[in-house]
Amino acid sequence: MERRTLFWNRDDLVLNCAHFVVSPTLIEPMHGHTYQIKIEVEGTLNESDVLIDFLDLKPIVRKWKEEFDNSLLLPTENPLLDIIEIEGDYLKLYVKNIEKEYIVPKHTVHLLPIRNTTVECLSEFFTKKLQEEISSKYPNVKKVRVMLGEYSKSSASFEC
Repeated sequence: MERRTLFWNRDDLVLNCAHFVVSPTLIEPMHGHTYQIKIEVEGTLNESDVLIDFLDLKPIVRKWKEEFDNSLLLPTENPLLDIIEIEGDYLKLYVKNIEKEYIVPKHTVHLLPIRNTTVECLSEFFTKKLQEEISSKYPNVKKVRVMLGEYSKSSASFEC
């Protein structure tokens, strides 16, 4: 069977999110991006002669938009960041290596099971999420890649 590659890139595949990176060598201030999402899948054609139906990708990305758009993305696996629930539906974010605190409304936050909210870690998170969503319906898809761009000329991708 011949391998095919499908690329999906639309102007409306964007997420507007805030984040900040916390690492031993880099601590960013909280800021936001309009993340551009590009999707690539590779595999063989199925019985309908398609790699994957675009109509199946649309609701997945629409769900991402509903879930993550206009939120603060926080990593739950970062050893330098404590996320503590406090009274009144707020979260206290404590950055250990600089002893800085932020108080944010809980409803604006999306907790992600990743080490950091770098574009590299976020692209891995979304790639694995997409792979989980399509694997049962599309066993012919052998590789999934999500590219996430912070700006028009800088992005990262992850493949699984």
